[in-house]
Amino acid sequence: MWSSPSCGSKDGKRYEIEEIRVLVHPLDNVLETLQSRRAKDVVDEPILQQMDKEELIYAIYEVLHALLNSNPVPNDGHPGYQEAIIAELLNQTHTDVIQELKDSQLGSHARMAAWHSYERLCATIDPAGNKSFDLFPDLKLDLANPRVYESPDITEEMWQDILSGDGGLWGEFLWDNDWRMSGLLDLPKRATKPITDLTGIDLEVVHRLAHTPSKAELRMAEYYIKYVIWSDEVIGLALKRR
Repeated sequence: MWSSPSCGSKDGKRYEIEEIRVLVHPLDNVLETLQSRRAKDVVDEPILQQMDKEELIYAIYEVLHALLNSNPVPNDGHPGYQEAIIAELLNQTHTDVIQELKDSQLGSHARMAAWHSYERLCATIDPAGNKSFDLFPDLKLDLANPRVYESPDITEEMWQDILSGDGGLWGEFLWDNDWRMSGLLDLPKRATKPITDLTGIDLEVVHRLAHTPSKAELRMAEYYIKYVIWSDEVIGLALKRR
């Protein structure tokens, strides 16, 4: 279960793969690139750049397992590196979306993944069954069109709101970005305590070190991630046939 701002239960929210397609989209490229490059060459979030590639792969597994399974949210919350992975995957999909908008030959896979998650997680449905989106109340789209995500009416700025805005997918998965406040670790405790007391930040959780997996744990993590990628591809093919 994931501690989602959209969920009122302290146990967290369990997602379906159809709902997290926006996060799955970059994973195939991430795994492939990690075969030949270091973690810091593959991800942009500083807290993730400090990891070994094996730690990053296992951390991605932890996040997917939390999102898709029923284990309750840890009592002390998700560690910062797990939240950073959500942000990283959203940002990588956003980068691909912008590239698609600039080069039609790239297709629309990133936009499809982002839109399907946004529609599933952020749409408001009225009593008559009509869908609308709080971010764009005046935007007129043919939501019955299975390729609505290719509409030129959805601008770069709108895609940024969809992926990174509080009313979009960022706000669905993340409460804040406390993990980026790494400067607090360099200060003496007497200087950080007033800040952490005021903000409620638990530095031991936010900046907890990632687990270093054994060879067996790493294989298991890779198999699980590949299974999620495969499941997402099956869903994508089914949707394209509609």
